Amino acid sequence: MTRQTMEQKIQDILDAGAIEYISTNGNTAYFESTSLSDKSIRYKEEIVISDDDKLSGECDCPALQWSKADPKTCKHIGSAIAMMKRDGIRMEYKAMSNDDDVVVGTVSLQIERDDD
Repeated sequence: MTRQTMEQKIQDILDAGAIEYISTNGNTAYFESTSLSDKSIRYKEEIVISDDDKLSGECDCPALQWSKADPKTCKHIGSAIAMMKRDGIRMEYKAMSNDDDVVVGTVSLQIERDDD
């Protein structure tokens, strides 16, 4: 039996439709994938876009902890990134102007009184 490459595993997930884009919040895209061997098992992936447009991922699958890649990765993270490329999901960093710690601007209002 021939061992599959990571690219083949990623393609199998995409071909099976076993990954779903959920949403993007800020510079993080969220996905959910289904195990190909047991449809009751689901994994959540987060793909973070850094300010230099690099993508890094997190997944709650057990394979991620055993990954020897640097940074650690798994077929689910690879599938999420491949889906982003395939489906045109935003992959560029976007500076957010509504951060809690950032003052974007101030507005000065003058209220006219009725007796003026």
